[in-house]
Amino acid sequence: MLRCYADYEGTLYFCGEYYQPGMEIWEHAANLREMPDLRKLQTCYADPSIFPLNAQANVPTRPGERAKSINEIYSENGIDFLFPFHGDHSDVSFTARLLAHWANLDERKPTVRIVCRNYCGRPLYGMHGWDCPNLLWELSRTRRELLTAQQLLNRNTSEAIVQKDDHSRDACKYVLLSHPEPTRKPHDTRVSERISKLWKERSPTEAMLSLSKIQEEEREEDSPVSSYYGGNIRHALAELQPRPGGSTGRQYAHPRGF
Repeated sequence: MLRCYADYEGTLYFCGEYYQPGMEIWEHAANLREMPDLRKLQTCYADPSIFPLNAQANVPTRPGERAKSINEIYSENGIDFLFPFHGDHSDVSFTARLLAHWANLDERKPTVRIVCRNYCGRPLYGMHGWDCPNLLWELSRTRRELLTAQQLLNRNTSEAIVQKDDHSRDACKYVLLSHPEPTRKPHDTRVSERISKLWKERSPTEAMLSLSKIQEEEREEDSPVSSYYGGNIRHALAELQPRPGGSTGRQYAHPRGF
């Protein structure tokens, strides 16, 4: 289980992790109840496979007992806030989204950050209240599937991700693929950058003549219509919030957890 916070700019901070094999569900539930900020989570996505009844894993052993889903057993033991993730499960999509958050770092700060003060290059089992060493370890081991020379004669290079050491990676995937796109720069910053580029590459006169056009283009990029499928919805909706004077502007919220 990973805990993630999002600030008002949409930056994601992964800073809490439970990573433990070889225990019963009720034992995991008892440990998870000790995770900091557990009841502050806004949404907690889980693998959809834990929600249907699993007769093989839950064969009744006493009279009157019935098969239960893994989620139901968690719920009976106090972890009653799990929600099935129904979005894109593709590891390729997840990798592309994560790399988008980490792109152009010479020009901006990353919009996904992983807190880890105890990394050691191997799994560290147990509860990590404010660190994610196992997420970092799994991401560092992520690799694409390799095809043999014979396979490459008939197939394109594989984009599939090797399904190994991916428990924390899957939890990270649920957060990223359910969250809006990486945060766009503010409207005024984007306009200023485009004007500065024209000023340097063309001329001050051309830059000033293009100001109105550039401002209008950037406003269109921030509109709800253009943002609905490819942009940051929260930022677009924030632009529509009324200000005290009647105009609109960004309204910021406090960080929230996933």
